[in-house]
Amino acid sequence: LKVRVEGPYGHMGLRLAEYSTVVAVAGGIGITPTGRLLAMALDDQARRAQLPTLRRLVVIWAVQDRSHLAWFEPLLARARKHHGDAEGGEGGEGGAGAGGVDGFTVELHIFVTRGEVLTTPADAKSESPLPFTAGRPKLSEVLGGVEAGLGPDAAGRPGRGVAVLTCGPRLLQRE
Repeated sequence: LKVRVEGPYGHMGLRLAEYSTVVAVAGGIGITPTGRLLAMALDDQARRAQLPTLRRLVVIWAVQDRSHLAWFEPLLARARKHHGDAEGGEGGEGGAGAGGVDGFTVELHIFVTRGEVLTTPADAKSESPLPFTAGRPKLSEVLGGVEAGLGPDAAGRPGRGVAVLTCGPRLLQRE
């Protein structure tokens, strides 16, 4: 799997419109640019206009404390609802794979690395209902799943493979 690493330069060096799969890896508040991308991807009209070849968006977000999930909970919940909930499916542990409109899918992989972590957020009445995995993401495993999911587009649509974006601590970016 070839990976091109860009940034940070204040603007994106990749033309995401050319890629069929985008993987966004975020740590903490690094979810901010990914949140904008996710919001655009969830808007079918905007996605078709600005990211015409995008068929799969994989969001990997690691936070230190589960209370941080509240920062983007409405958007992430919308992603699960908008594209149906396939929790425990493609998304794997702590992830939700969501099959969507015209072949577009979203996968959420959320990790809580510190603090009092429950095995399931459903046990905490006042906490986020988003599924998560306790511990740090094993990016090689998640990206291996992305690579395994690559294959020819059944509809023969164009696309240039996988773009991987990162925003967060250097340790996360180095992995």
